[in-house]
Amino acid sequence: MNVNAHLGPTTLYGTHGKRRFRPEGHLHEIGLQENPVVKRTGAKLLAGRFFVGFNVGGSPRWTVDDVIDVFSDLRTGGASFIVQRGIYAPEKGQKIEEQSAQILVFNDEGLSRKAFTDTMISLAEELVVRLEQDEIYLDIQNRGVTVDSYSVTQK
Repeated sequence: MNVNAHLGPTTLYGTHGKRRFRPEGHLHEIGLQENPVVKRTGAKLLAGRFFVGFNVGGSPRWTVDDVIDVFSDLRTGGASFIVQRGIYAPEKGQKIEEQSAQILVFNDEGLSRKAFTDTMISLAEELVVRLEQDEIYLDIQNRGVTVDSYSVTQK
């Protein structure tokens, strides 16, 4: 599978300060169909990368399967995405680590950058409520390079 996006370790900046995400485990591919004739070009190279913790109120609540189910429910129309479990951790020196996941959504519809970003922010707003999170991080990537970052909290 050729993925035009960055899925490796990253640093996140939000309302709670600087955090790290380190992917672990295999990729769950949902709705992806490899077609050698169709290539991702232009606006289709955009991707939204969400970072979602599994804890609620400091205690484990969700699993990667729960996140896949919730995200599948929110993403209607058979959109493709990738989910991978990982570790979400605060700055060095703090020992609290949390199981988490990254979700990568492709711009299969070929939306403009603004329309795609608005759609991803709306998804993050729904995710933060459905998964009872304080905050969800969202990166918008173009060809694997982060071009915008957002910290989405409950309203």
